[in-house]
Amino acid sequence: MKVDSQARVANLNADKVDGLDAEQLRGARAYARVDSGIGSDNLPRLEVSRTSGFTAVSSPTTGLYCLTPANGIDQQAEPAVVSVDWSTTNEPEGNASAMYQIGGGLNCAENQFKVVTQRQSVSGGTLVSVPASDIGFTIIVP
Repeated sequence: MKVDSQARVANLNADKVDGLDAEQLRGARAYARVDSGIGSDNLPRLEVSRTSGFTAVSSPTTGLYCLTPANGIDQQAEPAVVSVDWSTTNEPEGNASAMYQIGGGLNCAENQFKVVTQRQSVSGGTLVSVPASDIGFTIIVP
């Protein structure tokens, strides 16, 4: 079927495209690239050109980031995905992790997205994780 008219057609159901409804076709609700603060002031910042749906970021303690979502983004209903951003992470890059944790607490407000960054090492055959504030990350709220 080919449609090349702006006219509304009775009984034509265009609710789905390739079996997906409109809600499934949209992009991410929110995303942000966070520079961990490896600059001169050591404060984390949102990279404006790669951020939408977040208004602020803070780091109240080592390895903890609190991201404030824009209106309409609910961290309780919309969990996030986080990935280390190697271009804004200090060496050694290979032992860094960034994780989203649901809920407030740990110095983040209930409405904020909480991200924890850590360095891992092996000591005596045991994996040891230590909070770290020199790890950049990207957060996506699908």
